[in-house]
Amino acid sequence: MGGALTVAAKTTSQRLRNSKVPTVAALVLQRLQEDNQDDSSWSRLAGTVREPVSYFKKVDEDSNTWGKGEGVVDASAPDVLAWLWHSCTHERNLDHERKDGNLLKMELDVSGTRSKFMVASSKMPGAISNRVFANWWTWAKEQNGDLVAAFTPHEDFGPGAEREIIDAALEAAKRSVLAKGRGFYRIKTLAPNVCRVTMVAQGSLGGSFTKQAMAWAVKSTLSMVKSLQDKYMRNGAKVDAEMRAAFPAPPPRGNLTSEQPKAKESSVAVGKAKATIDCSAAEALASTFASCGREKMKQSRDMNDRARFVFMEHTKHDFEWASVKKMPFPLTKREFLGRYMCFKDSSGDLILAFDALPGSLKVNYGANIKVVRAKTTGVFRFKPINDDTQCEVTLVQHGDAGGFVPERVVVAKIPEALVGVTDMRELFERDDAIDDTMRSELVALINAHSVDLTGRSQRLVKRVTQKFSSLTEAAFEKLESPDHFVHMFSALEEGSSTAIGRATTVVDAPIAEVAAWELAKMSRENQKEHAASGGLERDLVKINNHQNIFHVVYDLSIPKFLPRQGVTMQVWMWAADKKELTVVYDDVKHDEFPERKEYLRMSATIMVKYKQEAEVGGVPQTKVTYTLQVDVGGVIPKWVQNRQGVGKLMFLSKLRKRFDRSLELDVTQMEELVEMIRRHRRDGVEYSKEEEKIMAEGRTWFKAFDGLKSKDVAMRSPQTKGKVAYKRGDSRRWGWSTATVRASPNEVLAFVWGGILLKNAAWGLWFRVISGSGLSMLDLATDINVIRVYFGEEGQEGYGWNMLGMVLASMGLQVLVVLVQNGKMGWGKLLREVLIVVSGLKPGVDAMRVVSNAEMDKHHAMDAKQELAFTKGIEMFCESIPGCVLQVFALIQGGSGGKMRTKVLSIVVSALTTGMASASISYDFDSDPGNRLLLPKFYGYLPDDGNERTVMYVCMVLNSALLLVFRSIGAALLMLADTKIFVAYMAGDHLLYLLQKL
Repeated sequence: MGGALTVAAKTTSQRLRNSKVPTVAALVLQRLQEDNQDDSSWSRLAGTVREPVSYFKKVDEDSNTWGKGEGVVDASAPDVLAWLWHSCTHERNLDHERKDGNLLKMELDVSGTRSKFMVASSKMPGAISNRVFANWWTWAKEQNGDLVAAFTPHEDFGPGAEREIIDAALEAAKRSVLAKGRGFYRIKTLAPNVCRVTMVAQGSLGGSFTKQAMAWAVKSTLSMVKSLQDKYMRNGAKVDAEMRAAFPAPPPRGNLTSEQPKAKESSVAVGKAKATIDCSAAEALASTFASCGREKMKQSRDMNDRARFVFMEHTKHDFEWASVKKMPFPLTKREFLGRYMCFKDSSGDLILAFDALPGSLKVNYGANIKVVRAKTTGVFRFKPINDDTQCEVTLVQHGDAGGFVPERVVVAKIPEALVGVTDMRELFERDDAIDDTMRSELVALINAHSVDLTGRSQRLVKRVTQKFSSLTEAAFEKLESPDHFVHMFSALEEGSSTAIGRATTVVDAPIAEVAAWELAKMSRENQKEHAASGGLERDLVKINNHQNIFHVVYDLSIPKFLPRQGVTMQVWMWAADKKELTVVYDDVKHDEFPERKEYLRMSATIMVKYKQEAEVGGVPQTKVTYTLQVDVGGVIPKWVQNRQGVGKLMFLSKLRKRFDRSLELDVTQMEELVEMIRRHRRDGVEYSKEEEKIMAEGRTWFKAFDGLKSKDVAMRSPQTKGKVAYKRGDSRRWGWSTATVRASPNEVLAFVWGGILLKNAAWGLWFRVISGSGLSMLDLATDINVIRVYFGEEGQEGYGWNMLGMVLASMGLQVLVVLVQNGKMGWGKLLREVLIVVSGLKPGVDAMRVVSNAEMDKHHAMDAKQELAFTKGIEMFCESIPGCVLQVFALIQGGSGGKMRTKVLSIVVSALTTGMASASISYDFDSDPGNRLLLPKFYGYLPDDGNERTVMYVCMVLNSALLLVFRSIGAALLMLADTKIFVAYMAGDHLLYLLQKL
């Protein structure tokens, strides 16, 4: 259908160039528009102010009721006109049939013109006679590019062959009353695939109708605009982006009219916000100017605002708007009426000024809303930076809340009023991309740089290096590190009471990448962390490629304590062999960052060494040594500062985690150990006497334990058994534990030998649970789809009802499981779980609980894995298996009817869902250590090798799925032959199964 309309739109565009509007049609079009160009005579319909389409009405001098509907449609103007013009497409004919049955509907082109006749009958409620509309339509393209389509009663066309055909058709519809309608559509392009549709209409239904009935009929006619919105609705964020791209460049200031407001940045302001936005100045301006864009309207509705709309557009860069905001109890709602205008000033910056409208102005909301007038005035300045890839946005705003709101409350609301800048920054945020670019440039610079330092930089590196190198390893005391991969130490320098901290670790990345992450002091990531940790200011002044001035200010978050200011020089240099990089920081004075009385200057000396290490498993390794001495100054005792050493050294832990590739290294090392053990042969390998002695002694411990007095102890895992034992007269205690592990002996030995946990052990469980649950939800979706197909095919409704019963039975039993599982968890939890079942999301939610090891609540009747098994079983026996049998039966009996692919797909999905569910349940029970211990003769058919287990699992899935398909075909054929034979077969089959179990 979409392709047909696109072709229709292209055809419409061609007709714009190749045909003419008849003289009479042009006069009708002109008259309709002239009669309705006065906006002041329109009043908004009650209760429609928050709807996406604006509805208005008016009564003309002849007491005729006119209606107007206006809304934004997410499609091009030609597409919209094509949809309106072609009223007898298959889609619209089906819609007419659903609403009005088989009543008359037709259209007839007037050859050689842009005119046509449209006839449509409408079914009326109760005993009221049906109405038939016969209209003459024409359309045109105006000089400003707008597309306009007008319609009027068919008799206005005058005599002609087409008119005679329409009259004959109306004569055949004698039982319908002839109604009359006239109006027009105006379609204004806002963006290539966005337009504003305005519909104005007036009509007479014939007969006797009240004014209220006529008003209802007018709004019903205007619902065509809402239908267009619904048909072409797209993602709001994408539509807003298209609107920003199509926003025309604002005029220079000299082009502004004298009537436009001129807000001045020098006016009194109560709030100011400033930010760097990751987009061009024009795009940022377009985003802010679109005060009624899709996303902003959504925010307004979420905040429960009573109204937000543009009621007067002077130009594309100048409009008036209204907003009614809900206030907290007991304050009255606030009404804001303002005017937006934008321009380009002489400096090249883009300006958006907004001002409050006169207090005497009244806006029609379609209802009496008790409000207090508030005012807001201000200006946005958008300054292009970095070749206009970014812009600096400054907002200065003055607000008056009106009424008797205390001043302190108004002041407290200033940050909320300035939140527009924050929203804009988040909308265009490209922090990760910008940080990656910054670090990539630093990596290239570091790798290419080989300049020998001279002068001040060289002296700084030498001084800091000598300071920290003078301390021997013995002088450092080991600290307890929260990260066992980071080793931390502390030492005291002779003659100083300020401790020196040192931390070392190995990072899984090359030197340049690790150093670039630390050197990028002004990255977005570092600035966010700086602000989150109490940072007030953070600046970097570049001296040259290897030297910078770094300035920070921190709030200690201690009452009465001044913020601390630090100014250091940062220098980095390579060693001669380029296998070690050194970065140093030391205090310095700089004219841009003088000492200030509101801050207290702190002191910091830091050295970071990056040394290249041998690769491990193909992963580059860099050893990082981080040494620092910090004195925050003031009256804080040195011993208090020194105790904060671990916190300061945690920077290295963050650095390590940033490049952590432990999973890859663990897997590689584990695989190497497993391979070494697999190839190992006892014969021919000589052990030392000490090794032989240790092995022999270890074997005797197992035998010795049996002769000791022991008792069971509780273990954290129910799959593990533990005992402790002692021997009279012996002070030692013996411990013993056993467990069945889901791994081969080689993998277990590799784990014990290497002491490394294989982190991807749960991958198989994750895959089985997630994929199985995804198939379950897909099975439900295909079943619902095939139910829809059955109800839409004559003679197949019975299958639809049976399938629906199976789905509802499955959901009903799952709700019962939920009631048993969560009956003691409270109504809120219970209702949430029931909604999960009804929405069809139960398999996915259960899967996530299993793979995330969700803990079992004390009020739960079963754990997550058991609950998943219950719901899987219910789905199989209530929905998947009987549904598959029924669908195969319907397919065989119904032959190759319509929607064959839909029906076959549903059968295949049901079979695969059953196969995976049954295979997963069997797999989990067989691989469970407890089951293997209790019933070793029944459980244990799965091999220990991981690859062989995977092959076995796939075979189990396929075997179960194919078995279900073949048995479903057999059952269907038996039912077609004789139902009694089928019942006897099923009874005998189940009887044999039960006897075998006994």
